[in-house]
This record gives sequence, C-alpha cells and structure tokens, in this order.
Amino acid sequence: VIGASWESKKYPKEKIANVCNALDANCYILWGNEKEKTEAEFIANNSKAIVSKKIELKYLASYINSFDLIIGNDTGPTHIAWAMNKPSITLFGPTNERMIFKTKKNLALHSPSDVNILKIDKNDFSIKEIEEKEIIATAKGLLCI
Repeated sequence: VIGASWESKKYPKEKIANVCNALDANCYILWGNEKEKTEAEFIANNSKAIVSKKIELKYLASYINSFDLIIGNDTGPTHIAWAMNKPSITLFGPTNERMIFKTKKNLALHSPSDVNILKIDKNDFSIKEIEEKEIIATAKGLLCI
C-alpha cells in the first residue's frame, strides 16, 4: 500500500521496489489516485511487482483479504488489513501506532523519529530511514519464507 494522506507518511518508491525484489513472493501495488498510480508504475518498472487494478472502496476489504501479507504506510488500507487480522506491517515515520496495536501477525516498524501525536510534524520525512532489510526480514518471518 503506497498511498497516504500526506507525503511524509509515504515510504520511498525506490525502497519499495527493493523490498519487492528481495521477497520471493508476488507483490501487488495498491494505489488510490493517479499520482499513486504513476508511483506504482515506477515500482513495477523497477521490480517484479505488479500494479493492481483500480479497486473501488466497496471492494477494498475483499481485495485485501486475498493477500497473504499487507505492507504499507500508516493509512486506511493498511489499517483495514490490521482490522481484518491479516498479516501486516505498518510503516510509521511522523506518526505512531495510535490506531493499531501489535499482534503476532500485525507488526509496526518505526523511523527513529520522536513523535508527539499531539503535534504531528508533516515535514518529518524520517520514514525513509526505515531500512529495507528490516521490512524484508519482518515480511519473510510473517510469510514463513
């Protein structure tokens, strides 16, 4: 899941491509608007990932349910995966896990940023500091590969 409500909550598309290339799995990139579709196409052109078709909101939960693992930013579709108890990794930069709690199959990875949830810094792009290798290792653990 590559979208988010503001840019600083988005993991860099180049790093997403690296994660997709490192996983021995089919990777589908979910997107919600034309800018995100362009980013999804960049990822697909630089990895083995596949750009998902446009999914209507009323079908999103069903689509998410078809996956073995959801990796995404702190955003709605990733929260849907958590709410459905689908294995998921939520990436946090300028926000924290106030909307989810971790379980054995719903995990959170954080940037080193010190987040004050009462005063969110939308100019905090520290999400890019989350290492791809940390996402890859966590994903492989959840997928048992």
